[in-house]
Amino acid sequence: MEIIPGVFVISSTIFYQYLIAESGDLTLIDTGLPNNAGNIANYLTQNGFKIDQVKRILITHADGDHYGSVNAILEMNPLIRVLTSQIEADAMRAGRSSRELKGKGFTQLVHKVSAPLFAVKPTRVDEILQPGQILPFLNGLEVLDTKGHTPGHISFYSASTGMLFSGDSIAISGKELHPSKGGNTWDEELAKVSFEKEMALNPKYICGGHGFYR
Repeated sequence: MEIIPGVFVISSTIFYQYLIAESGDLTLIDTGLPNNAGNIANYLTQNGFKIDQVKRILITHADGDHYGSVNAILEMNPLIRVLTSQIEADAMRAGRSSRELKGKGFTQLVHKVSAPLFAVKPTRVDEILQPGQILPFLNGLEVLDTKGHTPGHISFYSASTGMLFSGDSIAISGKELHPSKGGNTWDEELAKVSFEKEMALNPKYICGGHGFYR
């Protein structure tokens, strides 16, 4: 689906990735689970793009459902540059998440059973992004510090288009929006602060990791 001219959502079940197409170059935001590279490649082909056009991948945070397919995509095009925050980069390079999952009883069991689906091998990161940095896409895409879900979580905001790529810092449930909470959240208080900061931007579009809100 094309959200606005040049910005696309790639959905696979409950996992969402985003594509920015400008001047023949492609920027991918998050990559989904480790088995999702083929889905992304097929989406590119079906919409008239080529994997060689992908110049960079922006990662919001180091969970396996967000950076899981980076390695497979790099096998298709090793010239792609991978960018994220320092904390998340350290985790990606080690092939892990940037925080331990919490929870007891049934929640702990769910985490244990689903862990193999999220397992990722060590992954290359080429550039560290800093909060406040402006990337040259969508008339200026600002890197936001949205820690809480994970300790180094970042989001991306384009003021000119009103587009917020929020990763998992905003939970989208139908027409309801919430901060990250529960056993997969590193710090719920910081998650609330990040959520309020993002909502204060009054974005027109919230492009989340597990949902899209207009």
